[in-house]
Amino acid sequence: MTEESTKEHLAAPGGGWRAPEHLFAAALVMVVVASVGLTIYGIWTDDQTVGRSDPDRDFHFKCFDCEAEFVIKGKDLPPPEEMGRGPAAMMGLFTIDCPNCGATHSAIQQMQCANPDCRGWFVPEEAIPGRLRGAIPSAPVVCPHCGRDQSDFR
Repeated sequence: MTEESTKEHLAAPGGGWRAPEHLFAAALVMVVVASVGLTIYGIWTDDQTVGRSDPDRDFHFKCFDCEAEFVIKGKDLPPPEEMGRGPAAMMGLFTIDCPNCGATHSAIQQMQCANPDCRGWFVPEEAIPGRLRGAIPSAPVVCPHCGRDQSDFR
């Protein structure tokens, strides 16, 4: 290619290297890759630091084998890989082995009622094994102490 034909090629529509478009595309790819990486890192570190980010926080549990209720500090929680899965985990609650009776994954983390006049601790009905009412995304979470729907206090 001669110098003149090269200039014509670069000046022609669709010909040659267009720096601004390529730089923009490269920057966009880098942003997407960084976003995905940070999302995966955030999910991984959240799972690895359950209870460790606030080691003095109290986690309330109730065992559904022996009916014992107990409190464990964040620093004393078992590692995430030892916490159970199932209906409770789908609600963001943990299941652990009961320190009272030793039953495996029978103790479910309790939530505190959002009603400022109640503040009782309870396990939502949907989190109790064998009592899952089905996939009802808008099913109310009702406190058994005061009878109030928790979404009333958001």
